[in-house]
Amino acid sequence: MKVTYNWLKSYTDFDLTPEELADSLTMLGLEVESLQPVSWDFDGIIIGKVTQKFVHENEERLSVCEVDIGSKTLNIVCGAPNVEVGQKVPVAIEGTRLPNGTVIKHTKIRGVDSQGMICSEAELGISSRSDGIMVLDDKVEFGQKLRDALEDGDSVIDIDVTPNRPDCFGIIGIARDISALSRSTLKKPALDFSENGRSISDLIKINILNPEKCPRYAARFVGDVEVKPSPWWLVQKLEAIGIRSINNIVDVTNYVMMETGQPLHAFDYALIRGQEINVKTAAKGEKFTTLDDVTHTLNSECLMICDREDAVAIGGVMGGLNSEVSDSTKNILLEAAYFDPVNIRRTSKLIGCSTEASRRFERGVDPNGTLFALDRAAQLIAEVSGGKIATGCIDVYPTPIRPKMVELRSERVKHLLGVAVPSAEIKSILGRLGFKVSGEEIFQVEVPTFRPDVTREVDLIEEVARLFGYDNIPADTTALIEQAVSKSTHEQCTTKITSTLISFGFSETVTYNLISKKEAEVFSSNRPTAQVINPLSEDLSNLRPSLIPGLLKTVQWNINRQNSNLKLFEIGSVFRKTGKNIEERTSIAGILTGYSVENAWNIKARNSDIYDLKGYVQELLARMGILNWYFDTHTSDFTNKQSISVKKNNDLLGFLGEVKTVVLEQFGIEQPLFAFNFDLEKLATGQLQRAFSPVPKFPPIKRDVAIVVDEKMPAQSLLDEIKEKGGEFLKNTKVFDIFQGESIGAEKKSLAFNLTFYSLERTLTEEEVESQMKQILEALEAKFSAKLRS
Repeated sequence: MKVTYNWLKSYTDFDLTPEELADSLTMLGLEVESLQPVSWDFDGIIIGKVTQKFVHENEERLSVCEVDIGSKTLNIVCGAPNVEVGQKVPVAIEGTRLPNGTVIKHTKIRGVDSQGMICSEAELGISSRSDGIMVLDDKVEFGQKLRDALEDGDSVIDIDVTPNRPDCFGIIGIARDISALSRSTLKKPALDFSENGRSISDLIKINILNPEKCPRYAARFVGDVEVKPSPWWLVQKLEAIGIRSINNIVDVTNYVMMETGQPLHAFDYALIRGQEINVKTAAKGEKFTTLDDVTHTLNSECLMICDREDAVAIGGVMGGLNSEVSDSTKNILLEAAYFDPVNIRRTSKLIGCSTEASRRFERGVDPNGTLFALDRAAQLIAEVSGGKIATGCIDVYPTPIRPKMVELRSERVKHLLGVAVPSAEIKSILGRLGFKVSGEEIFQVEVPTFRPDVTREVDLIEEVARLFGYDNIPADTTALIEQAVSKSTHEQCTTKITSTLISFGFSETVTYNLISKKEAEVFSSNRPTAQVINPLSEDLSNLRPSLIPGLLKTVQWNINRQNSNLKLFEIGSVFRKTGKNIEERTSIAGILTGYSVENAWNIKARNSDIYDLKGYVQELLARMGILNWYFDTHTSDFTNKQSISVKKNNDLLGFLGEVKTVVLEQFGIEQPLFAFNFDLEKLATGQLQRAFSPVPKFPPIKRDVAIVVDEKMPAQSLLDEIKEKGGEFLKNTKVFDIFQGESIGAEKKSLAFNLTFYSLERTLTEEEVESQMKQILEALEAKFSAKLRS
């Protein structure tokens, strides 16, 4: 559950920084997984005012606009259909680099000067909407930077809400806990709207045929709406927490769902046949196409929202394509309901469709919060669409769900917590959390319906402990037992890889598990990709088959900020579709780009290359204690011919290589980049426990030998043979020179090896070493037709 700091603060006053708020939420049992600043990349974007608009003399689909940016007026050619005189718009001036990497230049478009660009939301990186320019609120002043005009300094708080706290799947529920902790007032949004025209009872009839699966169903009618892009304040709030903007109607339903925790749905009223809604179960085998254009096969337990002729939504999961709100919609029917959590969970699992709505319904929304959310959404829709709310609402609630009563004893609180909490404080804590409390030492507590998790006395004691503060409860140190915790092989491997790569100068990154379909196909090695059924955006529609796309995005982000010398790595999950199943494995990937050595007074800069990366990989495998591995040739969809596989016992551990230019261009990267990718689970099973090795007391004997072989002969094959024939005293072997030239013949190469011999028990003789060297040379000649270079 994501929420922004400022959005949360609009419902309650508290004097906490974002970091302090995150700590407080965690202590309240709402664990904060991450805290990130909201930052819009708006450098070089100025607010301008369109003062003149003309049709382009050479292209009637283009407009030539005069835009006042305060310091001067710019002539800008614009192709957006919605640009009009008087609008306040974001203008990218000459020299500005947009989030997608585009640099704005003074240019001619079809023969007319264009001194900048009027930007769309997509070009600013705000949302995926690119069908027109972004039009700002008329109240903003032109001539100032866009960053200064828009809300800044906000933070996104990602909270891991446990299933037993459905109230905290709405921002007001989280705000209630914070207001209780800070002893401030919870400020729910005020409902202030007028009803116009016909009564809703003349417009729609609602029947619940399965009240056990749908205890409550309510609806409002909003007419004469204009479906259009949402205002900036609404887009900003949704995009900041990862919800893509669609249009003003759908955005309001999503906004109110995130605000209250109550999912809502808007139907195009013109597509509701018979002006009738019937809530009933589907027929076995019935098929229904949802908003994502997927057809599902249902069973007789699936709850459906139907008009007089057919289904228009799967209750609590997703609406139907046949009643979708579109640009031509004029009247909408707004739905809010309470569905049986168990039934929604079964339906969602049956059809393989988990949505923001179903995740809330299956945990249990507040059955008595339905009307507030419905009225709130109707009010906002009227505000952003110019619509008129019909008189009254329909609320079918045959058997109201009442609050439960639970008894709480103050002595039991003391017994379980080990500290005496004053009765007045117990009543105050529970009251601030929305409970109604009566009595003194033995309390009768009315549990609000938005807290279905509180059913026993011990649950109330937990609420007291959360607000009283776990830090204020004394620890019983006599109960502590020292335990030795051992890490699994997988954890040891992860720790070792991380510390080793950091020692090499790499920086660790963490990227999203979700990427776009296009990116997934490039990195899937022609295997089927795992697609998300109901993605929040097209850029997050597939589970990643590789860590490299995320690393490339990180590289692009850094290069756009003048940081082009990078060594990055990530350890995380990757996913592969095998039949109907999705296999999850842990992978380790890294990239190297830019200078490996930068300019200094005594040294020239040198670009990173495949050999730098190869050296890092070799040392990583050595430090992990992985033996008997070897390099081999490798091909992949995203690396060029300089690609090398790493194998052991003919099993692929991973690969490294230079990423193809065509792939880098998709990410806006214009410099060479090298990457490696390994299956961490294979590395974990292949590593050895490191044993103590004494420092040799006796001097080593070193030999250099140059061997002439076919130019296509891998050096690794020769190294393997040398190690095998070198005997127990050969401790180290490495290639130190490669030579090709007329003196050794065409299609030949010379490889020079340095060999180190020593014994831990005595000094070796020259004769012993020469005997081993003879065996090595004879073996190389017999197996590879190798000749000693004279």
